[in-house]
Amino acid sequence: MRQRESYEAASSEHFLVRPEALIRPIDEFVAQDIVHRNYPVGSRILHQGNPITHGMIVGVRPNLNIQSSTGIILQTIHHGTEGQLLAGVGMHRGRAISYASVVRLSDARFNVNQIGRARIASGLSKFPMASCDGRVVIDESTDHERFNGVLITFNPRTGSHFYDRDGSAVRGAEHVTIVGSKVFARGWIDLL
Repeated sequence: MRQRESYEAASSEHFLVRPEALIRPIDEFVAQDIVHRNYPVGSRILHQGNPITHGMIVGVRPNLNIQSSTGIILQTIHHGTEGQLLAGVGMHRGRAISYASVVRLSDARFNVNQIGRARIASGLSKFPMASCDGRVVIDESTDHERFNGVLITFNPRTGSHFYDRDGSAVRGAEHVTIVGSKVFARGWIDLL
């Protein structure tokens, strides 16, 4: 296991992204309205009123149904457990409890179901098979504090893991912000 000390310690601009001028997340109330208007299953889930609280263990993944019907990438938030987080099993197939434009996590783990990923890479249609799992962080950070760090990406058609900009596979990070199809990692980064 390789571990970068922290993104602050990485002085190379190759690793750091400061996209605060480029990231314009959808307001959370607008995101909820998009779900209500375009995704009946999601609307029923939102009507359940599941609170998302600080420290709650969740799995987060882009919602492909909303993306295909609106062109907007919102995150599905799945219920998770301490055992799942410690075992490193993806929560992407767990019970969906909410939707959001932006999600912040601590103690984040990147999980990919390799059988599902291989099916998608072979040309089959996409379905939930990967997630970023961790503990919800709710605070009043500014966009500058949320949307900086090491850019982490995932494409099931081209790679079997989440990767940083230099192509290193990433297992986890101390803090992440998930917005659209991007994940910004800060603090320690655990490489495979």
